[in-house]
This record gives sequence, structure tokens and C-alpha cells, in this order.
Amino acid sequence: MNQKNTNHLKNLETLLEEEGVRDSLFLCIKDLVENGLVESRFKESDFKPNRQDITQHLLSWFYYIRIPKNACMKWMMDFCTDALAPMSSSSPSQIRHSTKSNSKYIYGSEISLDCGCEENVFKANCDKSCPAYGEMKRRYKERLHRNAVRASGVVERPAPPTIEPFVPLKEKYKDQFEKALELIKKCIEEKKTAKEIVSILIREKYVTRTGKRWNVGILTRELKKLYDDDPEFKKKAKNKEDSDRLSVKDLYADQLNKAVELAIEKRNEGLGLKDIAKFLNEQGYKSRSGKKWKSATVSVELRRFREDQ
Repeated sequence: MNQKNTNHLKNLETLLEEEGVRDSLFLCIKDLVENGLVESRFKESDFKPNRQDITQHLLSWFYYIRIPKNACMKWMMDFCTDALAPMSSSSPSQIRHSTKSNSKYIYGSEISLDCGCEENVFKANCDKSCPAYGEMKRRYKERLHRNAVRASGVVERPAPPTIEPFVPLKEKYKDQFEKALELIKKCIEEKKTAKEIVSILIREKYVTRTGKRWNVGILTRELKKLYDDDPEFKKKAKNKEDSDRLSVKDLYADQLNKAVELAIEKRNEGLGLKDIAKFLNEQGYKSRSGKKWKSATVSVELRRFREDQ
């Protein structure tokens, strides 16, 4: 593994940490980013994936673990134009354009991961303890069956479409949301932080009461409702710090919006991230977690603002 790949892997781990899905760095993905295609694993007769194949595979993984397209694209651009460039004769601008097109294709067509487990075309390492192993194995077997049916020439008639009655989102996700609340209660009693709880909820495939992806803000709001609806649970909390730690981001929510507006204004004036952080601290503004501003914090908040537009 060269230094470039090491840096790309560290940046990827940072991205997953920010999105609360650090546990979703599957062994095959880590191997592919760290080592690329390992020549010794391929025979002369084997199909050898190209840059496009790797790009689409990584994007389908990002889609599978529910990383928003905008959040993954900077890392994808850097990785494709750097680590994957030697595999292609295309220029950097062509690679960037191709990566954007692939992201639109994967996310627009909602193409999720289907790695093939041990039989993956990249010959990447696979681990049966991978959290996605069971689902990926099932998808692989279903793909083999479809290919076999297609090769036999037998036409499978699709079942007539069924029209399902409209179900409100909150009703649709009611059962799994109640299970998510039970998991949250258990995590609170174990003194887990908000970030840890969100990571667990995402890893266990739980979504919010309206089917959205969990984040710290949503968790905080749901906890307030939970404490109001279930005073007994609030009494069972080990100590007050548990609830305070989870609601700290809401305490600074109002002033955060003003701070971001000022950061954008100063950025447009040409100030660097370090100077903007210094300015916000001098003005008494706090970050969303109630801490002092740093250049990295300013960068994250500006990126979040752009993604929300």
C-alpha cells in the first residue's frame, strides 16, 4: 500500500465517522481502497475490472450505507483522479466528468451494493462476519438464478402488480420505530453518547418515524418526546449528564445559524478558515456542540450549508 492510498483510506474513515457509520467500512471496501486490484489474485483468463467498475462499485456501497451523494463526492473525486487514474488513459477532467455521471446513474437509479461476497470480481478480501454478508450472499444467489434462467431461454412471467393502499409514513414505520426506541432506551442506560447511538441505529437498519436516516438532531428531539411521554424512564436514567450531553447541540442551534451566516459572509470577503474561526470565537459564538470554533469546524459547517441548498 502506498502513501496515497493510506491518505485516501484515512479520509474515508473520517467521512464515515462524520456520517456516523464508521462500522460500515466493510473489509472488501477497505481492501480495495488500501491495495487496489492485486495482480497476483488474478489469472490470465479472469475478468479484470477497470476504473469504471471500481467507481460504480464504490458508489453503490456509498448508496447502500445511506451516505448522501453530495457527502461522498469530494472523496470519490479525489480517489478516482488520484488512485484510479493510472488504470485509465483519460485525463483528470474526463475522470471527474465520468465520476459525476456514474454518481448520477447509481443514485438516480437507486442501484445498491451487490458485491458477490467471496466471488467478488475485484478479488477483494471478504469476511463472513461482515454485517452485510447475509444480505449480499442472498443477492448473489438471486443474481445467479436470474442469469441461469436468462441463459435457458425460459421466460418467467412477472406476477401481476398489486396496488397497495396508501399508508401514512408514521404508520408505515411505526413498528420498527418502537423497536428503535427500545434500543435507544437500552443505549441510554448503558451511557452511550448520542453519536454512538446514531451509529448503532444506522448499523441496525433502523430509520426514524418518517423513514429518514437518523442523525444527532433527530435523536435529540425524539429523546425530549420520550422523556415527556415516559417520566419513569427519565427517572431511571443513570444521571442528568446523559440527557444534557444529548441535548447540547439544541442549546446552540439558534446561535449556530447566525454563526454560519457570518462565516459565509466572511468567506465571501476572502477570509481563510482559520481567520473565520478566530472571528467567531471573538464574537462569542459556539459550534453546534458548544465548543470553540476551529478551521476544520468552519469547513464542515460551510459544506453542510452547501449540501442543504
